Amino acid sequence: MAHIGCITGGLTGIFNASLALVEQLVVAGHEVTYASPADWRDAVEAQGIAYVQLEAWVMQPSEPPMSRALKLRQMRGRQRKAVSELGVKNFAQRMRSLSPDLLLIDIEMHPHIMAAVDAGFAVGLLCQFLSVWRRPHVPPIHTSIVPGKSWRGARLGIELSWLQYRWRKWQEMQRERWRRVGCDRVSILRCYAKRIGYRYHLGWDQWLVPYPHNNLPILC
Repeated sequence: MAHIGCITGGLTGIFNASLALVEQLVVAGHEVTYASPADWRDAVEAQGIAYVQLEAWVMQPSEPPMSRALKLRQMRGRQRKAVSELGVKNFAQRMRSLSPDLLLIDIEMHPHIMAAVDAGFAVGLLCQFLSVWRRPHVPPIHTSIVPGKSWRGARLGIELSWLQYRWRKWQEMQRERWRRVGCDRVSILRCYAKRIGYRYHLGWDQWLVPYPHNNLPILC
């Protein structure tokens, strides 16, 4: 049987879903160690599961007010600081001390996924959504579209809904890129990926944008 590390970032939805999964893994005979940057120790240990506290992570750091020109001049230093706050400096070392056969990581914990892959761990991604992929008959999950119902549920209507969603996400990213000048979420992830030599893949073919991974197994 395997020793499996289960890692989530602190959102209640995926935490509860992961506990249900952990229970099934334990019943199947696997050893499970739970880890998180959030303080889930009491809730996890109450289930009889070993727990490891990870260092806090900040996806988009707050910054003091400054002009756009000053942000641009200080961009490299600001990016280095932002990358240092991703909470992954000692992550690989902490995981090696557990000697896991597999790490199951929250699909939205991009820095931790990158760090785990870079360190050579076997990695699977945890997803609490039913479907995040762009498919001909599957609408974006934030909509109320029912496939096969009205023109919106037809293939063309679903495709149009995906195009609208992708356009909106692209606009949001450009606004954040302009406002934060190099320290928006996507830019920080790219900086970290470049630092460790991770092959960054923006991932427009599904609902979670950005999704900078490719060919990793996903467990829904």
